[in-house]
Parts: sequence; C-alpha cells; structure tokens
Amino acid sequence: MRDVILFDGDCGLCSRVVRFVLARDSAGRFAFASLQGAAARGLLGGRTPALDSFLLVRNGAVLERSEAALAVARGLGWPWRALGLLRWIPRAARDAAYDVVARHRALLGPPLCELGDARWKERSLDTPAARDSPPWRIHA
Repeated sequence: MRDVILFDGDCGLCSRVVRFVLARDSAGRFAFASLQGAAARGLLGGRTPALDSFLLVRNGAVLERSEAALAVARGLGWPWRALGLLRWIPRAARDAAYDVVARHRALLGPPLCELGDARWKERSLDTPAARDSPPWRIHA
C-alpha cells in the first residue's frame, strides 16, 4: 500500500509540492488526495484538518506538518533523504517554521492544481469526476 499525501487542492504551493514529489518518486511510493475530497475524509475517519495542513498517512498513522514533510523527503531517496537530518531540530521549532510558510502559502503560488502529467492520474485517490474538474485539471 502506498503512503498517501493529503494536501490543500486549492493551494498553488501545495500543488507544486505534489508535482515535485511525483516527479521524483520513481518507485511510486506516494499517492495523493486533496483535503477537500472524500478520500481524505475516509482516510482521516471523518476528521476535518485545517486546510493549511500537510499530512502523510502511513500504515493508518497520520503524520502532520514538519513530520509529514520530512517523512516524504526521506521516502524520495537521495539527495532528498538527507533532509531527514532536520529531525534533530526540535519539532516545535520545525513546526513553527512550517506555520510561517503555511500562513503565507497563498502568496507562493496560483490557487489551482495543474498536475501536468496524465500518468500521475493513477496516483490520485480522488474520484475520476473530481480529477477531471478543478482543482484536478490534468493535462494529457
């Protein structure tokens, strides 16, 4: 089973992060779903996280914020795996830095997920109807 990245489907920065991961995840380890979708609600047992959250669901456990980001980086292999060294920084400090970026994320990208590569469509856990309409416009 793949680890699942849950992200704000209306956030340009989040969309760029997903494209970054997909382009470097040659092993196909990660799937993804928007926090606004039914797949995310199902994975989270109905819990509704803040849309500025970046979550990773791994074996039923939910990692949040900096823990999720560093776990994804480690899963991408070298050189991204080296970012795991940041775990030595206390989580409170890492999450504070994460929160600063999350607060300003609207300034860091357009609010639409343009995935750009049709082969990534199979990695989305959102429904086909949702993938074929905004924010899931996928170009062939």
